[in-house]
Amino acid sequence: MADANGRPVQLNVWYPAPSDTAGKQMTFGSYVDQTAPAAFSTLNAIMRERNQQNAESSVPSAQLPALLSLPMNAYADAPAMTGRFPTVLYFGGLNGDVNSNVVLAEFLASHGYVVASISLLGLSDQQPSQARTPSDLDTVVRDMELPCPFFAKSDKCGHNKTGCDGA
Repeated sequence: MADANGRPVQLNVWYPAPSDTAGKQMTFGSYVDQTAPAAFSTLNAIMRERNQQNAESSVPSAQLPALLSLPMNAYADAPAMTGRFPTVLYFGGLNGDVNSNVVLAEFLASHGYVVASISLLGLSDQQPSQARTPSDLDTVVRDMELPCPFFAKSDKCGHNKTGCDGA
């Protein structure tokens, strides 16, 4: 998704799906190595590097392959359950990546919530990290607002049942 200036913003969405889903089970590595449209390739390369560094710093190097192959409780492109669901917008905090709390997002989705997480990024590809400047903080707030129209149009989201969470 892109902001009003065309700046790419990374968004992940988890949603309730049938337990007998036909989607492909994700691994932790699926979250680290996400794809993006060609127009967002520069940002995606930055995010992949950031995600890889986060994974590498979370376990001893000998355990990294096991972490990356760890099965997760999400299925890529799984069909959504029917109905409307409460919605949670999750933000990982200053420079938090989209995967900062995938376990919580998966848990909530498995219990009947739609969850959206946005990577809170800097102002451009040249400044991919946030600072605590007024313009960066304003950008963060605008980024947090981006999924709202998506949820308002969705037939899966309970419009009067939306909450926010973050680090």
